[in-house]
Amino acid sequence: MRPHPDFTGIAVPVTSSSNLPSPTTDTSTTSASSAITGTVPATAPDMAPHATFLYPTAPLTLNNIDVIQVSYQAVWKSVNLSIFCEMSPGSDQFAMANVNLIEPSGTYAIAPVQAGMQLPRFPTYCNFLLCDSQNKTDSTTAAGFTMVSTQGIATTYALAATRAATTSASTTGGSSTASGAANMSSPSASAAAETAVSSTSHSAGLGSGAKAGIAIGVTLGTLALIAVIFFYLRMKRRMNKLENMVSLRSTVSSSVDLAPSEKAAVGNPTTASPTPVPLSSLSNNDGTGVAIFKTGDNHRNSEDWRRFFGNGKPQKPVTSS
Repeated sequence: MRPHPDFTGIAVPVTSSSNLPSPTTDTSTTSASSAITGTVPATAPDMAPHATFLYPTAPLTLNNIDVIQVSYQAVWKSVNLSIFCEMSPGSDQFAMANVNLIEPSGTYAIAPVQAGMQLPRFPTYCNFLLCDSQNKTDSTTAAGFTMVSTQGIATTYALAATRAATTSASTTGGSSTASGAANMSSPSASAAAETAVSSTSHSAGLGSGAKAGIAIGVTLGTLALIAVIFFYLRMKRRMNKLENMVSLRSTVSSSVDLAPSEKAAVGNPTTASPTPVPLSSLSNNDGTGVAIFKTGDNHRNSEDWRRFFGNGKPQKPVTSS
C-alpha cells in the first residue's frame, strides 16, 4: 500500500483549503484550493467501515486536464475530499489540495489541473483521500491513478461511463471550467446522467474525415459528368459535319447538266444503242445511188465512201443480155 498524507493534528497546519458549499446544486466543477507541499510522518491505515469509494475502484491513467467524478459513501455528517500526488516516485513528499465540507455521500467532479498543484515531473502517482471533517484520523483512500500531462481532448471518467468533455483547462495550472462535469447526490443519479450524455454523444454528426471524403467524391463525380458531356458533344459535332458533306455532294452531282443521250443512258443503262438509219440516197446523173449513213461503222475504205468523195470511179450498170 502506498503512503498518503496524515490528517492528524500534526499534519493539519500543512494543508490550506477553502470551505466550499455543497456541490450537489452546482453543475460545473468547483475550483479546489491552492496546493502546498506537506511531509507525511507515517503511513496510516484505511478506515473502510466508515467511508467507501464507489469510483474509482481500479487504477487509472488520467491526463491532468481530464475530469473524474469521484463517487463515495460515508456515515459522517460532512466530509473533506483531498487529492494528493507524489513529488517524486516513492517519496513521502506530496503536492496536495483539499475540498472541504461536502455532502457525506454522493459524487464530486474535479479535474486535477484545477487543484493548481506544482508538480516537478510527469507521470506521477496520485490518489483521493476522504476523511471526516470532525475527525481527520478517520479516513480512506481510493484506488489511485497515474497522472500524465499531454496534449489532447479532455475526457470525463465516471462510475457509469467514460466520455469526452469540452474544457478550457490548460496544463500550465490555475483554475478552469469543465462543461462536461456534473455533480449528483447519489451514484444512481450519476449513472443515469452519464448514460444519457453518452447516448447523445453518438449523434454528434459526421467527423471531419467523413466530410472530406464526401467532398472529394462529389468533386470527382462532377468532373466525370463534365468529361462525358464534352465527349458526347464532340462526337455529335463530327456526325453533323459528315452529314453536311454528304448532302452537299449529292446536291452538286444532281445540278450538273447532262446530254439527252447521257440522261437516257443514266436513266436506262440496259437499252441498246439505236441501229444506224441510212439517209435518203443521193442519185448521180448516171442513175446510181449513194447511201449516206449518219452513224455506224467506219466506211472510209468502202466503195460508197470513195464515190461520195470523188475518189472512186462510178461503176457501169450491168445490163442483162
